[in-house]
Amino acid sequence: MTAVAIAAWPTMFFATDTSDFWCGRIVARFSPDCASTHAYRSELFEPLIQKLRKSKRYQVGTKVWADRAFTFDLNGEGVVESFIAVSCGATGNCMWAVLAGSPPQEIATINADTIYIHELQDGSAWSVITAYAREGVTAGVVEQFDRSAADRSYKSMWAVPVSWVVHDAFLVGMGSPTCGK
Repeated sequence: MTAVAIAAWPTMFFATDTSDFWCGRIVARFSPDCASTHAYRSELFEPLIQKLRKSKRYQVGTKVWADRAFTFDLNGEGVVESFIAVSCGATGNCMWAVLAGSPPQEIATINADTIYIHELQDGSAWSVITAYAREGVTAGVVEQFDRSAADRSYKSMWAVPVSWVVHDAFLVGMGSPTCGK
């Protein structure tokens, strides 16, 4: 068991086992490098992505991709949801549009360098998502998202700044992006 303290001004949070980081075991971890143009289904996504690119929340960063995706089944129904890296900045963070359904609907907007998907828990309709957004070399923000069966989109449950004091321990505990499991 790895003990990690996450410093959050003015509070201190403790995770005693980062493989079970608050909401269950992590089953996938990925970054923009893991998004693939092969997973991006332009015939299905393009109409919605063009609309989203005009939204102010996606007009950030230095690079607009909106042509690559990472896919994962977030609700255990056997159909993958798609994380689309819409725009990315110099620190490695991307604004991700999470799309589900046919025709696709946006179910989340996540700003992150690395995204961690937790194991689907008994009684939960959707997996919890933890996102890490860099704020320089040794600092960032951890944010966790949840979606209930009644919700139409993921909502942020909390966001915590991670200082240089625990930055490396957090990333080691959560694990490096593996482009999947």
